[in-house]
Amino acid sequence: MSDVLTELGTKGTELLLKLAAESLEKEITKKGRDAKIAFPETNYYLPLVNALLAIEVKDLDGCSLALKQAEGLANNNPTAGGLFIDSLGGILNKGVATVICEEILAALRVLNNEHPQEGCAGFLSDKLLRSLGIQLVDGRISGIAVILGLAKDAD
Repeated sequence: MSDVLTELGTKGTELLLKLAAESLEKEITKKGRDAKIAFPETNYYLPLVNALLAIEVKDLDGCSLALKQAEGLANNNPTAGGLFIDSLGGILNKGVATVICEEILAALRVLNNEHPQEGCAGFLSDKLLRSLGIQLVDGRISGIAVILGLAKDAD
């Protein structure tokens, strides 16, 4: 893989980790560690964090836990649940860490009524995803595959 791409990916991950940590600390200072956090109309807490890390984030303290796991992953350490992608020199772990940071930042925007931004749909609710599921079953839209939790192997 290109050294330039690895450098850019690493720099982007570091910036998002810093932004997520600063934003989270600011909210904890204002609202406390047990301030509730969630996306509207969902039962899966922060769904990517739940799927990737098996952590049910319900409050800002849970966000801190998820962020610690993302920081470890960005440094090529497996998460508590064993998530680790052993290829491409760790850049994929940095990518997963970045996605976790983005979800935490989006949840903080929801907490502060700053999400969705004008012209954006925002978070897709469970109700909408279920309606899309029906369209997948009856053939109106193409299929997708979703794995919740850790895959047993790369295949």
